[in-house]
Amino acid sequence: EENYPGIQGLGYVVALSPEQKQMHINAVRQSGMLSYDIYPQGVRDKYTSNLYIEPVTKKNMRALGFDMYADITRRDAMDRAVKTGKASITEKVFLKQDGSDSTINGLLMYLPVYIDASESDVAIGKRTIHSGWVYAVFRIDDVLQDVLMTHNNVGLLNIYDDEAEKSESLLFSQPGVASEESFSLQKSYEVGGRTWSFVGQPDREFADSILRNNTVITWIIGIVISLLFAL
Repeated sequence: EENYPGIQGLGYVVALSPEQKQMHINAVRQSGMLSYDIYPQGVRDKYTSNLYIEPVTKKNMRALGFDMYADITRRDAMDRAVKTGKASITEKVFLKQDGSDSTINGLLMYLPVYIDASESDVAIGKRTIHSGWVYAVFRIDDVLQDVLMTHNNVGLLNIYDDEAEKSESLLFSQPGVASEESFSLQKSYEVGGRTWSFVGQPDREFADSILRNNTVITWIIGIVISLLFAL
């Protein structure tokens, strides 16, 4: 978090069939993690488990064993990652690391992991099988505030997830003073399989820079997107 404020952790989620679930739990417990289990409890067609997460902190360990696929918001992004083979981002979620009563907005980014299964009976006619996901989890406000803190002339800036329910669509809001010229900006970008809209009312200094060079806002947005995908 020193290099990337707001980054909660990096980890690996293993994919499990119902037949593999108990064998997996037993194997992890035999390795020394005696209290390890997969939660939430319940019968499902497919299971996952948050098996590894770095850094190993008390806060991050709260998420160990969490079946992310049991949560529809996370599952949508995980399925999209497998379908496209590309990094996929969730809509806004409350993070397990911040406790069950958390109101801190977070996002998760998933990338599918495959293993070479060319010699496996399961993989006849296939080259690889899906084994899980690597992921990054971060707090939205902390990440974006860190990116924008050196650009205090941005003024008012809101970022929306266009595909989320209206009540949950606001991802980030930076209060600011709008320009007397009422300069406004709206630009949409595809970010990890979702559409984000950046809506701003820059202050006078930033509005003047826009009038001189309309690539400034694109440059700032590029920093945000690059940070998310440089994890």
